[in-house]
Amino acid sequence: MKFSIDKNAFLSKLTVAQKAMAAKSNMPALTGILISVAKGELVFVASNMDISIKTLTKHPSLKIESEGVCLVPGKLFTDIIRKLGGDTVNIELEDDNVLRIMAGSSDITLNLLDVADYPKPQFDFSEHPIVLKAADLKDIIKETTFASSSVENKPILTGVNIRIYDNKLLAVSTDSFRLSKRNMTLADNYLETNVIIPSRSLNELSRIIEDSIDKVEIYLDKNKVLFKFDDIIFQSRLLEGNYPDTSKLIPTNFPVILKFNKDSLIEAIDRVSTLSSNPNATSIVKLQIEANGTINLISNSPELGTIKDTVSPVEVVTMNEIKISFSSTFFLDALKAFSSPEVFVKFTGEIRPFIFEADNDPGLVELVLPMKSE
Repeated sequence: MKFSIDKNAFLSKLTVAQKAMAAKSNMPALTGILISVAKGELVFVASNMDISIKTLTKHPSLKIESEGVCLVPGKLFTDIIRKLGGDTVNIELEDDNVLRIMAGSSDITLNLLDVADYPKPQFDFSEHPIVLKAADLKDIIKETTFASSSVENKPILTGVNIRIYDNKLLAVSTDSFRLSKRNMTLADNYLETNVIIPSRSLNELSRIIEDSIDKVEIYLDKNKVLFKFDDIIFQSRLLEGNYPDTSKLIPTNFPVILKFNKDSLIEAIDRVSTLSSNPNATSIVKLQIEANGTINLISNSPELGTIKDTVSPVEVVTMNEIKISFSSTFFLDALKAFSSPEVFVKFTGEIRPFIFEADNDPGLVELVLPMKSE
């Protein structure tokens, strides 16, 4: 294997592949990136067994003298390429386990990992992919993954449940204390689908999808999902099991409906939640609507004191006296999921879930359970 290529073009593809590489593993080969040169293209593959990435380049600067394949130690190799001088990098496989790297004034030899030890992932494509606008997919990820669980003893809740039915896509996530639901109409009809994709995989995918990408093709298999866009294939395992039925959790009767300026409400919650005896724990904030219509936000710490802030909605749809306490973190996360400048907060009662909706975010509902406070 011997080739040369523009350093920045090489590094950009290498950096994408590195996101699927295992940082540590009982299989040292998984800490590597498989690089192959054949048929006029340069291909990178990396996998940590949960996610796998394959990306390629046919950059105009790519000049191939001989084909081949090698397994580089991923982090070290990427660091070396990033720090090289010059505009062009020359790479040559000198024997089975030594790679020579030349660029600018640098001449480096690097010991390689054994290609035979690498469990090469299979990127299999099913028929009839689901096609989504890249911007829509990134929005769905932003609006749902934060509400999934980070506790591994409930693995099914660490993912986002994606259902496709009746020309619609429904994405749901919950950690049992909050819930996020996004519903959207699809441009085409697709086979009915019900899968659970790890939130960690979706967040990594979102970081890779650049704003210039128009559409993403989604291929589903029994135990994995592939996302194809540009010259990148991103594959993730699926979570096994049945996702809980959340269809009846969202209330429909709201004695209190208030519309707030989103940014103003975020600032107010953030101010009030400053007071916490434990900086690593979420603070509990109480929202109190008094008989005269005044809306107060209150947080209290026996050790530190009390903060009280008054907020004014931009619209009162329905109003009643109410006192309800909630996690400031959950409240803020729900607000930040919306792109609309104004958000409805709808309360059902002091000990019942409340929801967020917005005119400019159709199909998006955020739900938060109240918390007990002293």
